[in-house]
Amino acid sequence: RYVPWNLHEPRQGVYDFGDLGEDMSFLLDVRAFIQMAQEEDLFVIFRPGPYICSEWDFGGLPSWLLRDYTMQVRSYYDNFRAAAAKFFNALMPQVVDLQFTKGGPIIMVQVENEFEPLDTMTSLETPFTLSF
Repeated sequence: RYVPWNLHEPRQGVYDFGDLGEDMSFLLDVRAFIQMAQEEDLFVIFRPGPYICSEWDFGGLPSWLLRDYTMQVRSYYDNFRAAAAKFFNALMPQVVDLQFTKGGPIIMVQVENEFEPLDTMTSLETPFTLSF
């Protein structure tokens, strides 16, 4: 299950997980979707991004990130990390109890997608971590 950040935070600091009342809101209830998968005896590979795939416009990143003219997406740039952390802080509490180890269907979480420079990441002194 991809979680497109640009749909779930259409405006900076405004989150839609099915309750904002916008055109796409009825499709954005992540929790209900995962619970529906569980009702059908399906497992879920949860893919919250921040970047979800090259087929999705801007990889699912919200366009408002580019208001910062020095923005460096998919990097250790402080403003990108801060924005991603705020999104994850809004998203993860909705699904944390749906992990397989807690009786839910989420068997794996893939953070980021299609990221190539792993040699750079492994040599960094300060890892990019998010705790929930």
